Amino acid sequence: AKRLCKELLDNHLTKVLRETQPANPRGMASTVFLTMARPSYSHTTFFNARRGVSWQRCPRASKFIAAVHILRFLLRWARRRGVDLALPLFAPPVRTQMPAAALRLNWRRVEVAIAAADASRAL
Repeated sequence: AKRLCKELLDNHLTKVLRETQPANPRGMASTVFLTMARPSYSHTTFFNARRGVSWQRCPRASKFIAAVHILRFLLRWARRRGVDLALPLFAPPVRTQMPAAALRLNWRRVEVAIAAADASRAL
C-alpha cells in the first residue's frame, strides 16, 4: 500500500500538477484524487447482473438508487470505524414568496373559520 501511495503521489500527481500549473494546487490535488476514486463500473452492467440478464438498459432511477445504496454503505462503513463525515442530512428548505391570490385565499379561509367559530358561540 505504501508503494502504491508513493507511486501515486510521486508520479501521477506530480505529472498532473506540472502539466496544469494551477493557482490552487490543493484544490487541483483534491480534484485529481476524486477523479481517480470515481467508480469505473457500468451502471448497466451492475443492473443486468442484479437482474440476471445481459440486454436491458439501466433506468435512470436505478442509477440513483444504486448511488444511494453505495453512499449508505460507505457511511455505515465509516461509522463502524469511528469516522464522522458530518454530511448534511437534508437540503435546506427553499422559501418562496406566496402569490397575492394564494394569500387572499388563505386569509379568506381564516376569516370563514373565525366567523364560523363566532357563530357557533353565539347560539
